[in-house]
Amino acid sequence: MNSPILPFTGWTVAEYIIRYNWNSMPSRLREELRSRVFEAIDACRVYEDTIECCARCVIAVMEHEWPHNWLELSSDLQKKCLRGSYHCAIVFAIQRRLVENVAYTDIH
Repeated sequence: MNSPILPFTGWTVAEYIIRYNWNSMPSRLREELRSRVFEAIDACRVYEDTIECCARCVIAVMEHEWPHNWLELSSDLQKKCLRGSYHCAIVFAIQRRLVENVAYTDIH
């Protein structure tokens, strides 16, 4: 059974941990979590139903780490786009969420 519920729940839990526990986590664990999110993208373990969940996780990490602790983010995203259209869709979702967050912040 290939239910999207389990991956969706996993990404939601990861987002919660990143968003609310990031600053209290040891730096080694933060780096590992950030790396695991990108490994999931690389290994195509992000499904069509969970692209938005994955994008929210990346944005949550960006809110804490970018640009000061994640200088290679732009090049990482660009490399992912070179892998194919599916990876491009994930990167597009990440960039769209980033723009939406900035626009929302400017309005409010």
